[in-house]
Amino acid sequence: MQNALTVENVSYVYGEGTPFRVLALDGVSLNIKKGKLTGIIGHTGSGKSTLLQMLNGLVKPDSGRILVEGDDIYADKKKRSKACFKVGLVFQYPEYQLFEDTVKKDIAFGPKNMGLSPEETEERVIQAASFVGLDGEVLEKSPFDLSGGQKRRAAIAGILAMKPDIIVLDEPASGLDPIGRREIFGGLERYRRATGTTMIIVSHSMEDMARYADDLVVFENGRVVMQGSKQEVFSREDELQKIGLELPQISRLVRRLRKMGLDLPSDVYTVEDAFAEINKLCGGDR
Repeated sequence: MQNALTVENVSYVYGEGTPFRVLALDGVSLNIKKGKLTGIIGHTGSGKSTLLQMLNGLVKPDSGRILVEGDDIYADKKKRSKACFKVGLVFQYPEYQLFEDTVKKDIAFGPKNMGLSPEETEERVIQAASFVGLDGEVLEKSPFDLSGGQKRRAAIAGILAMKPDIIVLDEPASGLDPIGRREIFGGLERYRRATGTTMIIVSHSMEDMARYADDLVVFENGRVVMQGSKQEVFSREDELQKIGLELPQISRLVRRLRKMGLDLPSDVYTVEDAFAEINKLCGGDR
């Protein structure tokens, strides 16, 4: 499968030449498959957010290359400036960046700066709002009158409206309740399936990654220590535990049941899958 993005041996140091020197990324290499949702997991300070900022031209690596569809985005200034439109970046708590009079104007900010016509901008705003579940009435409100979840969705819609080839999100559902998380991830998944857009999501929630990710990349101390399909990474439970990461709770429960003698598959990562498998064992059709 074709790669949408490739990171080749990238390193980066904060505070070089000072007592506060920190090696944030240490020879990181990874491939992101086109059209897939790749989850990036790891503890705080493992280098995830630093890498994200490099993917659309905000932070230049000290060494190594970042290729978007084969082009090194740091080869020259022109390619670096284009990267911000090719790779849309949604920061953690993006609602803090809302500033326009109405939600509609906020979502339209990116398309307008791309030089699109008013008609094309309007169409993109409506489409993006629909994907994240914001109706026409909400679009006319001030973003500061919305709930926390609605603000988050409005901020994400502003990136979707730009239609980047790759969308990168740093903890997009952070701080939201379970319903809010489902709304955010559900909208992103609908958008990805409808458009074929490549997505990269950083999350601390193994449950979210189990439910939505196709592939996973695991960071530790500025290095990639695992990468592969969700099934491949989750099969390495002992290695994950050694770096302080756990499988989703339902997966741990299923593995306990397997040790007790229940004939359940080992690759169960969501509650829905667990219910279906247990229901089969019970001979039910519930």
